Amino acid sequence: MGLNLDLTKRAPLEEAAREAFKDAFDTALIELADYLQRNSPRGVSSAGDSLAGGWDIKPARKRRGVIPQVIGEVVNTADAAEFRIRGRGPGGKPPISKIERWALSVGMSPYALQKTIAKRGTRRWREKDNILKQDPITLEFSRSSPLYTVFERKLAEEWGKIKL
Repeated sequence: MGLNLDLTKRAPLEEAAREAFKDAFDTALIELADYLQRNSPRGVSSAGDSLAGGWDIKPARKRRGVIPQVIGEVVNTADAAEFRIRGRGPGGKPPISKIERWALSVGMSPYALQKTIAKRGTRRWREKDNILKQDPITLEFSRSSPLYTVFERKLAEEWGKIKL
């Protein structure tokens, strides 16, 4: 299970300006993906399934309509990315295969960890402490989220460079 972050912005009405905005949007998406790669939690995942290495972008595309929009995505394709980023709430037991390596690396029984997660959820979920600064229940982003501090800043910076 990967994770997709859809980002949508109003675009200028004029076609040339919309193309320039799309380029600025892509640059901001890349900046956000780079930030997430550098700051993703590091665990015991195999190199081919690292959370940090799973970040990528789907470039901006235009959506026509009454209000033109530019849409792009930042995605993480690592296995169980959503749980590894936001944490896991209480309820069903996570698969042993997904937690065994980590549990053993910290000297804990995978079965005890499984039971604790099923009862209380993970610490990351309980403390709402994740790289996205996103509430795991409401999926709302705080103002300190990199979506605002990295993406919005870079988009404004790139858009400010454009001479129309």
